[in-house]
Amino acid sequence: MRQWAEAAIGRRQLARGLRRLTLLGFEIRDVLGHGDSAQQSDRLLVGPHGVYLVGFHSPPGNAWRSERIDQVETIAARAQATHRLAEIVSAGLTSELSRLSVRIHPLITIVGPEQERGALIVGLPLLGPAGLCEHVTAGAVVLSAMQVGALMDRADDWLARRSVINLQQRIGHQGGGRRRRPGSL
Repeated sequence: MRQWAEAAIGRRQLARGLRRLTLLGFEIRDVLGHGDSAQQSDRLLVGPHGVYLVGFHSPPGNAWRSERIDQVETIAARAQATHRLAEIVSAGLTSELSRLSVRIHPLITIVGPEQERGALIVGLPLLGPAGLCEHVTAGAVVLSAMQVGALMDRADDWLARRSVINLQQRIGHQGGGRRRRPGSL
């Protein structure tokens, strides 16, 4: 029961951090995960301080205390999935990112009972919810509101196309053949 309560506190901290980022000029979008993270929704953050893809990880139960090695492996797998997804998103936004001379920075936010801060063994920054805002706003890039808007327009277009492709793949439709009209059999 205690772990559930601690995880709920972590999620509330995370929601507060994301709200704070919107007040600081960030646009936030959900991005459906890829591979191992397909059931999780990552967040694309675009603001004056740069572009970030944030993968969220909730350690199950007591894992930090009793199964530390397994947990590190799980986080490493989550980090790899987040890194892959950042590369996919980056490829979709290449023209806009290169025009603004920015890149996507992947990172992991741990929502759960305990956090191992700065554990770079997974190759990405690991942050607790409270540290997310401070980490993201420490970036050196300064994008104008117009540049953030242009990048988000491009991201929204790309995410919408990707959602259609994902839906087609899920229902087994690969885009070829005759399309059915709504209501036809």
